[in-house]
Amino acid sequence: MTTAAETLDELVTSDLKTEWLIAKNQWFPRSDTAENAAYDKRTPGLLKIEWSDCGFVGFAAKTYFCFNPDNRQKEKCSTKEKNKAATD
Repeated sequence: MTTAAETLDELVTSDLKTEWLIAKNQWFPRSDTAENAAYDKRTPGLLKIEWSDCGFVGFAAKTYFCFNPDNRQKEKCSTKEKNKAATD
């Protein structure tokens, strides 16, 4: 997912801000204290930031390439493994 702002909080309109703050912790890790952030980092089911930089190209499910044109060291690639059919 990509956004037009630095954070999702900036994209929420003022009339939905209260509802967003209540529902946010059900989907994303808490960031109010260091202890909560560390605990939620390992909580299954929450959506966590996997990549945050310049570019992302998604080819298909589980197949993507993340990049930063200024820093070749910061690249991430994932490809879905092929199913190997047994031939008899």
